[in-house]
Formats: sequence, structure tokens, C-alpha cells
Amino acid sequence: MKKFFSGFLVLCLSLALLTACGTGGQTGKTVTAGGLTFAKSYSEVYSALTDAQKAIADRDKSLNMSDGTSGDPEAGGKGDGEGTFYSGTNVQVAGVDEGDIVKTDGTYIYILRGSELIVMQADGADVTDVSNVFVGQDWEQTTTEDGRAHTQEKLPLELYLADGRAVVLSSYTDWTGSDTSSDELSGSGNNYVTVDIYDVSDPAAPTLVQSLGQDGYEIDSRMIGGVLYLCTSYYPDAPEKGDEATYAPRLYDGDTASVVPCDSIGLVPYNNSMTYAVAASYDIASGTRLSSQSVLGGGETVYMTAENLYLCASVYDDGAGKTYKDGSYTVTDYTSSVNTVVNRFAIADGKLTFAANGAAAGALNNQFSLDERDGYLRMATTEQTYAYSVYRDEKHDFENTKTNDDATQTRNDVYVLDSDLNTVGSVAGLAEGETVFSARFDGDYGYLCTYRQTDPVFAVDLTDPANPKVVGELKLSGYSDYLHIWSDGLLFGLGMETQAVDGATVDGMKLVMIDTSDPAKLHDLHTQTIDADYSEALYNHKAILVDGGKDLIAFPAENSYLVYGYSAEEGFTLRKEIPVSQWDENNRGLYIGDYFYVVGSDQVNVLDLGTLENVAQAIIPRG
Repeated sequence: MKKFFSGFLVLCLSLALLTACGTGGQTGKTVTAGGLTFAKSYSEVYSALTDAQKAIADRDKSLNMSDGTSGDPEAGGKGDGEGTFYSGTNVQVAGVDEGDIVKTDGTYIYILRGSELIVMQADGADVTDVSNVFVGQDWEQTTTEDGRAHTQEKLPLELYLADGRAVVLSSYTDWTGSDTSSDELSGSGNNYVTVDIYDVSDPAAPTLVQSLGQDGYEIDSRMIGGVLYLCTSYYPDAPEKGDEATYAPRLYDGDTASVVPCDSIGLVPYNNSMTYAVAASYDIASGTRLSSQSVLGGGETVYMTAENLYLCASVYDDGAGKTYKDGSYTVTDYTSSVNTVVNRFAIADGKLTFAANGAAAGALNNQFSLDERDGYLRMATTEQTYAYSVYRDEKHDFENTKTNDDATQTRNDVYVLDSDLNTVGSVAGLAEGETVFSARFDGDYGYLCTYRQTDPVFAVDLTDPANPKVVGELKLSGYSDYLHIWSDGLLFGLGMETQAVDGATVDGMKLVMIDTSDPAKLHDLHTQTIDADYSEALYNHKAILVDGGKDLIAFPAENSYLVYGYSAEEGFTLRKEIPVSQWDENNRGLYIGDYFYVVGSDQVNVLDLGTLENVAQAIIPRG
């Protein structure tokens, strides 16, 4: 149904130490820790890239399969609110903000819609338009003098607020292609994420004060104390020896581009990937970049605390087994598995510094599979061993691949890593044949929801980092895609209900409340099914508002925005259903003072926070 892990051959990189490079990253010496080595020259970086490229080509030739990394995939919130006056974005770690499309400072609502930043004043039931600024760039194609197609586009992704400033992150493309008469897609240009800083001290007149950026597509971002941390994924399309701008990530200050210092590029020796992960920090008040770090080996999951940024990458390993004859075929058996490589960057004064590197078996589900406590990193992973055989007919130059389903195995693990990212404890082999659908850590305990046909929820005692152990298990129908601590001793889950008829079939959404007051005796208190099959909140935690203190569980579901309450006596109660545009992924709920605002694509619905009765409606202006 979901989460099928596959991947192919990982070999070792040969790293050469050649000419010197500029400064600005790790200073004075090559740093090696747990396998991550920082470059001493751009030539060393190029050598690592070409070694990876050759290994990929050899693998493709051997397996007759495509690379799977030949493009740079576009990757794509504040917990339970800031104080009691107004709510923030739903985030994983308190105090570590996450970008979203709607933000509030308690007086104004800032809305990112398409290429526009819209500011509206929320004065109780009175919501008025304040300003509307074009912050993106619509797709535009022109023809150069030599007949080539020139394309520009800037797509706003997410928004932050920081002390009188609004920060808009956008995906920017500036591409010059081949002759317009050609069907080829070749060309050159830039694809990077912009960090546009607007002065909104006068919300009626937002003013762009600085534009920064970094190569690649966004992986994720965070903000702490007015410092933005941005991680992007960059793939060099056409590396040219001697021209580092063609194979090393670039940083942007306005229209000026500079290549990252080579000694800030970490080389992963066991991951044949030509994709970089680029992490940089930006001081929003001064409009300056504070630091940058890159990893040649990529990354796709970010977890962050006030002290550390963890950048994680899935590394696939194809182990070749025995080779034998089967009739006219030469057969080679392979076993494919996945590990998660973790790089920890310490944070001090807004700057990122490489601190440690480590790895654990299996793949992460998402950022909630990670948690830091008392200097230890806890990880929930899913291991999947995938077996297959390659049949080669040399005489007819023919090759085919056959999977071995009997040898394919799936299981789930929890690992505890110390500050050096060495594994100090683990519990493995949970729910064989199932995968992790959601996880949440709460103090000394971690909760995992796995799924195949039923929804086991496991409670893992992490009090002793060296000896984690499963202490409780609860079986439910369906599964939870998202888990949230409702209050002490209560765990809320949002997911899907299923019916086990000739295999599991989805039967609408569901809410569940689990009693975790005694993790050894988990039990469900209440379950509520919903006549809807889709919600953005199932995969984007920033689309849901959960506030136990104000009795709010609010999220979009198909063509409605739903607000539930919960009590021990009555369970879940639908407090309000607000019609919205079907499949609209722009819906967000927030509260300011005594009012609750549901922000959609076209309008803002204003409700009394206590009664949730409609008191007003405002149209969102368009430029």
C-alpha cells in the first residue's frame, strides 16, 4: 500500500588528495569521523564525483537498469501554539519553527498563495486586507538571440515570520535550453532555492530587503531565534573537470553566485551518489548567511533541536551472492537492503559545524522517526531485505531480473545513538512483515505504529539508552499516519480505517485516542471514523492543529474543514464542519485571542473560539 523500499548497488568511493582550495568550511585540516571526510581540494570533490559516476555506470551495465539518481528530485512547523494568545504552526520540537503557507504574529495573518504574499489584519471578527505583494515569478519563456529557449520561474514554497520580517522560500529556475526548433531537453542554467527577506514592520508596505539562496531543491527548513536553517538537494547535471561551478553547489547573494568552500564539503565513502545535501544558516535580521555545509552523498530527512541539526540519507546496498549456471543462463543472486546514514551538525551562534557521522540499519519513515533526549538520538527504522537474481545469456547478449519473494523480509527496529552517533542500544525485529507508518517519542518512551493488515502500536521503554525494550503493544484495525501527544498519558492518532476482507481495504479516515498512562498496558479509549478518504494532514503535519488546552483537533478532509473536540466521557465530538473547496491544500486553522480563523484559498472563515459559531467571513484578495 505504501512504503516499499528498493535500491541498488553501493560501492566504495576512492578519494584523492590533490590541490588546495579556499577557506570557509572546516578549517586547517581534513576532518574524518565515522566515515565522513571533508575535502581538501575541488579536485578531490571532482574525483569523488567521477568515481561515483563510474560505479553507477558499471552497476547499470551489470544490472541493465537506470541510475535512479539521474535527476535531482524536488523534495519538498511551532507545536501547540505560542503561549495562550495565538497559535503557531504545528511543529515537532517546541521552539524550533517550521515553514508553512500561513503564519500569524497575533495581529496580522500572512498568507502565501501562489506567487503572492497576502497580509490581512485580524481584529477579532473583523478581518481586513492590508497588502498584497507579488513574491514569485510566473513561468515565462523567451527566445534568445541565437534561437534558444530561455525559461524563468519562481515558485514560493513556504513562509516564516521573524521580528518584523517575513521570509519567503521559493524554488527558482533560470534555464537556457537548446534551439527552440529542437525537441531535446539539453541546456544549462540554475535551479536553486531563494531566501527572500521582506521588511514587514509596516505590513501595508512589505519591502524586499535581501535575496539569498543556495543550489538545489528544498529538502526541509527550520528557524530558531531569527536564524533560518535551510537544507537543499543538489545534483550536478554536467560536471566539467577544472570548473568547480559545474559540479560543486553554489550560494547566492542577490545576483552573485559563489561556489561553496571545498573544505565544507563532506564526502561519504560508502555511498555512490552524485547528489549533494546542502545545509546553510541565515541571520534574518542582518540579511546575511552565517554558515554552509555540504555532504556529497545526499540526504532526504531533517530533524532539528536547538543544539543540533541531523541530516539523514538512505543508502542502498546490493550484496552479490553466488553465481551459478541454470541452463544457458549465468545466474547471480543479489540481496538489496537499506541503511540510514546520519550526519550531525552542531549549532552555535547560528552557525553549523560538523560534529558526528553514524548509521543504522533500515529506513526512516519521516522526521518523527527521530528524537533527541539527554544527548542521545533515538531512531525508528524499517528494514527491508529484497532478494532478486540476474539471469545473463552471454550467447544472445540477453539479461533479465527475477525477484525472490520468499527471501524478502521486513522488520522494524529502534536504535539509540550517542552524541558521536555510535549505536549504544537497540531493539530489533518488531512486527515482521510490516512497516512503520508513524512514530512519536515522548520523554523516556517511544511509540511506533506499524501496519500490514492491523495497526500494532508499540511502546518502547528508552529509560536506559543501552537497553531499550518493548513494554507494551496494542492491536487496532487500520493505521495511524500521524501521532500527537494530546496530554500526559494520552496519545492521539490520525489515520485510516481498514476492513480485512480478502486483504485490507481502506474504509475512510479515523481518529483514535490511546491511553499511555501505563505504557505496559496500552489501550484505546475512543475511535471515531470519518466519511472521507483524504486529508493533507495525513502526510503533512503542518495542516493539522492539535491543542488539548483549547480542545481543538482541526484539519481539512476532502471538501470540509473539520474541528473535533475530545473528552474522556464522550470521546471525539465533531464541533464544527466548514465547507471548503474540494481537495484544497491551502487550508489552515489558527486562533488569535477569542477567535478561530480557517484560512482557505479564497476566504477566511471567522469563528468564536469558545462556541465555534460563525461570526464573519472575509474574501482573500488577489492581485
